[in-house]
Amino acid sequence: MSVRLPALLIAALVSLNAQSVPSTWEWAQPDAKIVAGIDVRGLRESSFVQKAGPLWTGQAQPGLDLSKFHIPGIELLNDIDRVLISSTGEMKAAPVAAGVRHTAAAPQSPAPAFLLVLEGDFPASHYQPLLQGVKRMYRTFAVYKTSKTGDGAIAIVNSRTLLIGDEKSVFGALDRHGRTSALSNALLTRAAELAASSDFWLIANSLPMTTPSADVSGAMGMASQLASQLDGVELGASLKEGLRLDFAITAKTEATAQMMVALVTAQMQMAANNPNTPQAAEFLDKLQVSAQGARMTMHVALSQEELDRQMQAVQSARMGGVQRRGQLSGTAATAPSESKPLVPQPEAPGPRKIRIVGLDDGVREIPLAPAVR
Repeated sequence: MSVRLPALLIAALVSLNAQSVPSTWEWAQPDAKIVAGIDVRGLRESSFVQKAGPLWTGQAQPGLDLSKFHIPGIELLNDIDRVLISSTGEMKAAPVAAGVRHTAAAPQSPAPAFLLVLEGDFPASHYQPLLQGVKRMYRTFAVYKTSKTGDGAIAIVNSRTLLIGDEKSVFGALDRHGRTSALSNALLTRAAELAASSDFWLIANSLPMTTPSADVSGAMGMASQLASQLDGVELGASLKEGLRLDFAITAKTEATAQMMVALVTAQMQMAANNPNTPQAAEFLDKLQVSAQGARMTMHVALSQEELDRQMQAVQSARMGGVQRRGQLSGTAATAPSESKPLVPQPEAPGPRKIRIVGLDDGVREIPLAPAVR
């Protein structure tokens, strides 16, 4: 399915807080297998985004100039308060444009059926560039195509709500309008719980079937193998008071969950030993990795002070990179300047380690080797 929504696909990854807008749930697909969302307004007004999100606040950034670019519908990013994203997991055949014949050598990948519920304050002039074709009326709602080909549709419910997705999903949502918003299955009930405490959340109890490719080796091959052994994913994150992140993967077997713990542990140790990312050490001290049966979980929580410190370190590293690129391109002053030796950061007090809980043999702590300077 071809859906020409460059701005909205970005916004789809950033949008919803279901507890404050219970009516949102009446639009959700009752047989959804994947549901996600974010509280866009809450994130936009959070201290984290105010300090680290120039794309949200409009502040100029060194080396970044978006004034020369305009994406149709980009204005909607500032109009959105919440978005609910749901999918039944049904894979729809890719549309065939008139006069075009697909061949075995160039197969078209199917696309998943999905529904985006955008809530906010939408002036018609902001979403008008996304509307294609003539207006169709379904029940009492105006429905347009989102591209000249394909079955993507956008329904204008009112100035506060837009529905976007494939036609079947959009028309199904319009049919549900006005019915009870009671959550119809366990996944939606769990999604509502995540939405009540998270700025961003995602839950899936049925992942698309992945067949490992024999042609892929190395890290990609291992990732493909692991993906084929997963049954579900759950994620919840909050930035209201510092940072809280909870992530869980349900594997097909306990052995796969244990393997995931080992892989995460190894990757985090590599990050901790990277001299270019000294801020990773503090993050690791807060990270908890667990394996309980076939379920692997990760939890991390940073206070506002700790999060500010992490953000400052990242910003300093970014500014240093901009300055180095400027010097290489000749934009910096041509006069030679004395290079100041890098002062190594002091090691965090006490040994650094990763703590793994929930293993068959109890709690395991893996000490990290000192970072290479």
